[in-house]
Amino acid sequence: MRNEVSSFNLFSKDEEFGNVELFFLFTPYQNEHVRSSNLESAIWGEKKTILYNPSSSLCVKNFMNIKTLIFFCAALMVVGCSNDDGDKNELNPEWRYFRFSSCPSETHGRWQDSSFVAATADAAVIQQCLDQLSLPLEQRNMFPLGQLGQGYAGYNTNASHQFSWHLIENDWELVELGAEIYDGCAYSDVELTNYIESVGRYGGWGNRVLEEITLDED
Repeated sequence: MRNEVSSFNLFSKDEEFGNVELFFLFTPYQNEHVRSSNLESAIWGEKKTILYNPSSSLCVKNFMNIKTLIFFCAALMVVGCSNDDGDKNELNPEWRYFRFSSCPSETHGRWQDSSFVAATADAAVIQQCLDQLSLPLEQRNMFPLGQLGQGYAGYNTNASHQFSWHLIENDWELVELGAEIYDGCAYSDVELTNYIESVGRYGGWGNRVLEEITLDED
C-alpha cells in the first residue's frame, strides 16, 4: 500500500501494521543532519529502529503499529515548523534599518551579492548613516564593519534571499578603513565561505549605504 501525508512519502511491503517497512522524505531537514536521539524520543513501543540521514532521507524499520507512525510523523512536522524562524530575532522597535550595497552581480555571477540590510539603535551610527545618505552616492566613503551573528535575524534579506548571517545590532559602525580579511561580498564570500566561523567580522570595502528602510511586519 502507499499513503501520502504532507511532505512524507510512506511505503509498506505488507498490509500488517505490526511490522511495517517505511521510507519517507522529510523536507525541513534537507540541509541538516537529523539527530537520532531526538527521533528516537518520539518513537513509542518497541525500539527496533534503523535511522540514517545521508541526504535528508530516513529509513525506519519495525514500528510497533500505525498509531506510532502517525505520532512520529506529526512530531517531526511540529519540530520542522518550529525551526522555520529559528534564526529570527524578536525585532526591537528602537532599531532602524539600512540597506547597503555590496558587490555587483557580475563580480561572482550571483544576484544575492548586490545588497544586504543592517539594523542598529545606536544614535551615533544612525547619524553616520543619515549623514552618508545626504551625500551623492559617489561621494559616500564609509562602509559598515562589525561582528557577525547567525541567521538573518528577521530582516537581513535581498529580495527573496534570507542571508545566513547578520551584523549584530549595536555592534557595528561605519568606517573608512578596515582590515582586508574582513572585505568581501555579502553572499559569495560572507555566506558561502562562512565568515562567521572563519573570520567573525564583516566589512566590505565597497559597501555603501543605499537607503533607510521600514520593515513590513506581519
